[in-house]
Amino acid sequence: GSCQRDVPSLRPLHLAPRRLAPPRKKNRIDFKDVVIREYSITLGDHPNCSIGPPISLDWEFEEFHPLALDEYESVRGRRRNLRQMLLNYYHRKHLFEHVLGFSKEEIKKAQSREMG
Repeated sequence: GSCQRDVPSLRPLHLAPRRLAPPRKKNRIDFKDVVIREYSITLGDHPNCSIGPPISLDWEFEEFHPLALDEYESVRGRRRNLRQMLLNYYHRKHLFEHVLGFSKEEIKKAQSREMG
């Protein structure tokens, strides 16, 4: 920093800038805890799913105990990039049929909603 900031203004009083209101306090936001929710997934109805059945979050979720922000940051792992988060057609179809137990008819119906 410059030393000049600490020196009071030597300008005549009539040239000194006027302050109409007292200086504002800086706004500050603090984060204390992180609460993680893990949502179930289900067949979706998103119109921008270009190929295959759309996937959506379901209403059901599991909420984990709060973690201090510093603790969360120390254990969270690396962030995924967009490519790592995408689920291709075959992965989504496998999830719906073999993991979540949707019938082929339900999956087809979801795909036709998304196309039409």
